[in-house]
Amino acid sequence: MKKKVVIFGSTGSIGTSALDIIRRHPGLFEVCGLAVRDSYAALQKQVGRFHPEYAAIYDSASAEAFEKKAAGRCKLFSGREGVLRLADVPSDIAVVGINGVEAIPLLYRLVKSTKRIVLANKECLVVAGKFIMPLLRKHSVEFFPADSEMFALSLLLGPLPGGSIDTVYITASGGALRDRTVKERQTATVQEVLKHPTWNMGKKITVDSATLVNKAFEIVEASWLFDLPIEKIKVLLHKESLIHAMVAMKNATAHSCLFQPDMRIPLGYGLCYPQISGSIPSLEPLWTRPRSLSVQELKKGMFPCFDLIMRSAYADRDALVVINAANDVVVESFLKGNVDFKYLYLVLKKALAAFPRAGYKKVEDVLAQDRIIREYTREVIKKHYA
Repeated sequence: MKKKVVIFGSTGSIGTSALDIIRRHPGLFEVCGLAVRDSYAALQKQVGRFHPEYAAIYDSASAEAFEKKAAGRCKLFSGREGVLRLADVPSDIAVVGINGVEAIPLLYRLVKSTKRIVLANKECLVVAGKFIMPLLRKHSVEFFPADSEMFALSLLLGPLPGGSIDTVYITASGGALRDRTVKERQTATVQEVLKHPTWNMGKKITVDSATLVNKAFEIVEASWLFDLPIEKIKVLLHKESLIHAMVAMKNATAHSCLFQPDMRIPLGYGLCYPQISGSIPSLEPLWTRPRSLSVQELKKGMFPCFDLIMRSAYADRDALVVINAANDVVVESFLKGNVDFKYLYLVLKKALAAFPRAGYKKVEDVLAQDRIIREYTREVIKKHYA
């Protein structure tokens, strides 16, 4: 019997990679639902290729345009509630490729309707891990992280006894600006920041890779997923993006996980398990031609945004609600050309100082505060940094 799959963010890098895996495994999957924010033309092509019963478009104008061009091809849901309605459709696997806290309400619906969640969204756990992890356990939903470092750690940590682990390492490419000094990065343009040396990702995560915000968030994500103290998780700079995680043992040995920088590898694992996903690039070229693998310590001061997040995470993880919301807003402003790269750190620092730690008691408090922080950050940028 085919596995029924619903994909949220189907036209983004995660969604298109997931659909490519599905295409490469005919007879194994049935796409029953696709959701996008506003890319109705791309969605139209996907509907024509995969024939889902349902589709959802967040933007109402885009939904109207889709209806005019693809009326009758599938049942369409629109708006925020429409995306959540798609989450109620029974499925075997739900792939969540939607960025940010918008995916949190989605997860609360999906745990009741799907058997397995393949999540490519670290922000959910960063700001609401203390609510989401108990939710997943309560509903006994299979959970597969789709980002490369968490996938690698899941493979490494699974068979190891917890008491034997000394230190966990995740690697960072360093992003497009890794060979520049802190001062030299200040004048970086959008085009320069988006030229990631090893990964082909969405614009937002590519900027977060350049500031290492993404890597700081991954430390917090790993802490929640694998029940590890934050102090036990370290970052190593690794330019080649082939080693994705390492575990140092107390017996003076170490385990590492290597694979090509291709999101289809962790996605294929999450989609196909317990079967093995085929047709994915192998590591054979690494062994058959001369090549070096470099590893460098990440020192304090190299990436100020990373340092700010880690200080906040050590003190109180609730502070990350502020940083995540402010970072979303300032990165969007940077990508639009409304704020310079040098101000990204200053905006995060200013927002963090403006909102004391809240001690959130329920997930609704997180979402409400998130909206307030975003509005504050927009005003700060307009007044001081635009």
